[in-house]
Amino acid sequence: MLYHAHVQHPRGSGYMMQSGAFHNVEEALTRYLELVDADNNPFGRNALERYSDSIRVLLIPAELRGPDAMAYTGFCDVWNEDGSDAYETEEPAYVPVPNPRYKG
Repeated sequence: MLYHAHVQHPRGSGYMMQSGAFHNVEEALTRYLELVDADNNPFGRNALERYSDSIRVLLIPAELRGPDAMAYTGFCDVWNEDGSDAYETEEPAYVPVPNPRYKG
């Protein structure tokens, strides 16, 4: 199964990657680190190096697109025709991953 991913360091940058190209958390984490490095993003790099917080990874089913994929993260709502929340979840199932860039 393929997934999109939302990956975020709690004190740094997060990326919503709607490529549908990830098989697992490790692939999403690798792409996140590549984006932080390539994005001329000193804020994101500094947060990774200075803070030991785990990086959070959420795998999102690839069949979800646009607002549906965002709603899966819990950041926005998508409503059913009857007015109910299409993705009513208590807390998205983010996976905490040790921060490989922390320098202490």
